[in-house]
Amino acid sequence: MIGNPYRAPRPVLPAGDALNKSDRNLARRKTRLALGILTLPAVYNVLSFNFRIGADASALVNIIYRSVNLIGFTLLILIVWYMGLNVFEFVTRICHRLFARNSTLEEWRKTLYQTILRSTPFAMVGAIVWAIWVLAIYQANVDFYVVSVPVAILSHLLAAGLYLPLIWKWFKLEREASSECQN
Repeated sequence: MIGNPYRAPRPVLPAGDALNKSDRNLARRKTRLALGILTLPAVYNVLSFNFRIGADASALVNIIYRSVNLIGFTLLILIVWYMGLNVFEFVTRICHRLFARNSTLEEWRKTLYQTILRSTPFAMVGAIVWAIWVLAIYQANVDFYVVSVPVAILSHLLAAGLYLPLIWKWFKLEREASSECQN
């Protein structure tokens, strides 16, 4: 028994979109978790800096500085909380337009989401490194460059642990799609 041959085929996209939506929601949660983890040393940094500045400034300058700093800090956290994943997706879209010829944007986004899922341990290590930097600079009074150079190197290596595998996977997606198009 054969069904109606003139019936439109069932779309495969809604199931894929549902999966993509759950992947996106999970990536959003992981982005927010990483933000929460990194907010702790950020608060420690701001407080340590405020106490150092507060000792040297007049009362009015101190109030203005702390108010502006608090407003900026709060706005940055809110922007990343609500738009962090959107910014990552926007950068993905731009990279896809610039470098992709054969692979789909959907594949690139899925790869982005998979990479974001691995961000929590990187954020934890980054938070520890940042807290050590703040402790060394503000509490132990270690020379700025002595601490900052190794911390900067380690921080960039941590970030590279996320973005280099992402770029490599995007490159492989494009290569695989290119070889499929040639066959």
